Formats: sequence, structure tokens, C-alpha cells
Amino acid sequence: MDDARIHEALAAWRLASMAPLHASLSNALPEIGQIKGVHAETPPVRTRVVTDQHQVQWVWFVHADKIYQAAVYDKPKDKGLSDAAETYL
Repeated sequence: MDDARIHEALAAWRLASMAPLHASLSNALPEIGQIKGVHAETPPVRTRVVTDQHQVQWVWFVHADKIYQAAVYDKPKDKGLSDAAETYL
């Protein structure tokens, strides 16, 4: 898969993941970084979204021409999500 298609697919998956939460890219706080133990072909994209009903942290990465997603969901006021997401993601 070429880089343009990878970035297009990652962007589409991010939007599709946010849609059920009625969140948009303006609600998203994206981060580029590494994930321990993952040898991704592109830098993993992490996104955090907080709405009135949810807070979510997602990560997407590409390995062997496949795109992977992991997510951690919680209530918007829970202060422990960041620590839980760090451990899980």
C-alpha cells in the first residue's frame, strides 16, 4: 500500500470512529508518536476526544499493509483515562 492510500485510509477510519460520538476533527487532539512493542510502518496516530458523554483515546497504526486500531473509552469526567490509555495503548 502506498503512503497516500495509507494516510487516506487512516483519515477515513479516524472520521468513522468519531462519527458515533458526534465528534469532529475540531474535537480531536491528535498526537504522532511511538507505541512500545509495535514496529509500525508509519508513525502511530493517537487521538483524544472529549464530548459531553464520552472521552476516548484511540491509536491507529499500519503494519504489514494492515491498519490497526485500539481504543479506550470512559465517561468525560473520569481522570483515570489517560493513565489507563497509556497502559493499554
